[in-house]
Amino acid sequence: MNKKTTPIFLVMAALALASLACQLVTGTSGSKTKTTPAPGAGKSPTSQPGKTPSAVRPPATQAAVSEPQEIRQWAVSAKASSSYGETSWGPMQATGAPNVTNCADNDMAWASKDSTTLEWIELSYDVAVVPTKINIHQSYNPSQVVEVDLISTDGTTYVAWQGKPESVAYCPDEMTITIDLEEKFLANKVVVIVDQSILSLGWNEIDAVELLGTTEGGQSVTVPPVDDEPPQVTDVSQNYTGWMAGSVYQGYVKIIVGETRVGELDGLIGLTGKRSTENFKPRADHADTFIYDFDRDGMRAFVSVTTDGVVYSKSISSGTYPSDFQLDTVNKSTYDQLDAIYKRDQVIPYNVMASMLGHPGFLREAKIRVDDNKLVEDYQWYNANGDQMYGAFFDGKLTGMAGLAFIPK
Repeated sequence: MNKKTTPIFLVMAALALASLACQLVTGTSGSKTKTTPAPGAGKSPTSQPGKTPSAVRPPATQAAVSEPQEIRQWAVSAKASSSYGETSWGPMQATGAPNVTNCADNDMAWASKDSTTLEWIELSYDVAVVPTKINIHQSYNPSQVVEVDLISTDGTTYVAWQGKPESVAYCPDEMTITIDLEEKFLANKVVVIVDQSILSLGWNEIDAVELLGTTEGGQSVTVPPVDDEPPQVTDVSQNYTGWMAGSVYQGYVKIIVGETRVGELDGLIGLTGKRSTENFKPRADHADTFIYDFDRDGMRAFVSVTTDGVVYSKSISSGTYPSDFQLDTVNKSTYDQLDAIYKRDQVIPYNVMASMLGHPGFLREAKIRVDDNKLVEDYQWYNANGDQMYGAFFDGKLTGMAGLAFIPK
């Protein structure tokens, strides 16, 4: 299949935390180019697709929209040239919002079968949009992305960005591609191509890909019905039960990033932290990371402090959570209500989501971003049947940057 690289694109690629060299895609109107895989590499994006996993976010009730509006959405299904596993590290792990908070090999992100090949993943979205931006969340060995394509509703493939792999300073990392179209088209698929043969870093794992764009007038947009009245908010800040009501987790909650000092940590948690021996410096003023073994369901806490002795980040090991944290409110119905509020208001305050779920949630991570000093908090809620709800909040508000997600077992 040929890919269009006509001047309808003026594309810039950037990294949220580090710059990535890129090539602007230009050409003569009507000109086309073809991407050829390296010898022995994986299939090109036009190869026979593999098995498509089930959608994480099924379409909801449709409502007519007369004016263009911005849509921010995570993929609902995916397929790839290969994957390390059918479920773990499978293509569906790149659907929905990001859920890998640490830089590590994690089965909640997509990884190809081999670590030294040219590979692709194709992601599909509920709503076809005139694309304006693509955000690629990479959770391990970023960034070995060499090409990003958009597929229109008529099946045409457009090259949005091309470049060479370059080592980046931060991980996890978000690669942002800004798109300025001269000629509009509707796209509902994104293809990300990685070449793992150049830098020899190993697997480039992709956690999530967000597609932003606008709808054309008269387009149908998937928006569940929502009441005009704002949701009733009740204070659930103390609705902890089971292990989360105990002193260890409560001490972890009381650590205030940007305020708590290193000498207070052991006293708050009631455990003695072990200083990490890793030399990884996630930011220039990083001093130490202290590890606390919770001795419950494999959970460990990681608390990082600056050279001034102030906590700037705290997190609990990815993929672990209290097994007795079980809420009946974590279901598709509640998610649809929250999703409708977001589509209507483009924001969900943390206290609204916590109130609707009836619980303050499991605080997976809290950190102060060094670039803009925003407080970023990742919360998760769980059902006994294995379903999960996820929200990422920036200064207490879910704005869609990291998103809202319902993840069935």
